[in-house]
Amino acid sequence: MRSLAGFQARAVFSPRVAIECMSRGLPDLLVLDIHMQGVDGHEVIRFIRRDPLLCPVPILAVSSDTQEAIVTSILASGANAFLPKPVEFDDLEQTILKILK
Repeated sequence: MRSLAGFQARAVFSPRVAIECMSRGLPDLLVLDIHMQGVDGHEVIRFIRRDPLLCPVPILAVSSDTQEAIVTSILASGANAFLPKPVEFDDLEQTILKILK
C-alpha cells in the first residue's frame, strides 16, 4: 500500500466523533464521505462551516454518487473539493496537495 509521505491520518466513523476530535485540535484536512448511515454529509459540512472554531478546516468530500447536481450541492455546502469513489490514490494525493498548497 502506498502512503502519503508526511501525512498522518486518523479514521473516525461518525460525524459526532469527528467533531469532538476537531474541537480538541484542528486537523489540516477533513476527508468526509457524504453518505454515512443515518447522517446527511451535506449537513455535517454546513455545521462545520457555521462553527467559528471548525470553519477554517478544509474539507475533501468523497462519494460514489457523481451526478452533477450532487457534486454541485456538495461544493455549495462548503466542501473545498470532491473526489468520486472509489478514490484513486494519485487523485487523492494531488487533491490534498492542491487543497493544502
